[in-house]
Formats: sequence, C-alpha cells, structure tokens
Amino acid sequence: MATLRTLTSLGVDSVIQVKVRAHNTNGWGDYSELNIGGAKVETSPTQVATPTYDVATSTNTQIVLSWTALVAGT
Repeated sequence: MATLRTLTSLGVDSVIQVKVRAHNTNGWGDYSELNIGGAKVETSPTQVATPTYDVATSTNTQIVLSWTALVAGT
C-alpha cells in the first residue's frame, strides 16, 4: 500500500477502485469489473495471510480464493 499511496498521492482513508486479472500458463486473463464499492487506503501491512483455495466451489473457469484481512503495521 505504501507504493499505491506514493503512485496515486492518495491519503489514508481515500477510496481506491481497482480491476484485477490473473496470469497462468495460458497467459493473462481478462480484467475484472471495476469494484464499485471501492477500498480505502490504510496503513501498510506487515504481514499478508495465506489465501485459502476453495476446492468445493472452484470450477474449470473460476477459482475461488479467500483470505483474512491484512495485519496493519504499528
């Protein structure tokens, strides 16, 4: 997030809207829809939780991942 704040000049609690895409052995996928809810710039994380792969709900065209919130730095 520190890099994002530097690149955008956004302050803490500013709303960010992003699109994401994935890369695998077949190349890059399409970008997602823009997240309309936005996310807020917060303090830089010191640790990122490991994502969990949900085998039961994933398909050949969709991979379902989940993870816990970032741990903020002190």
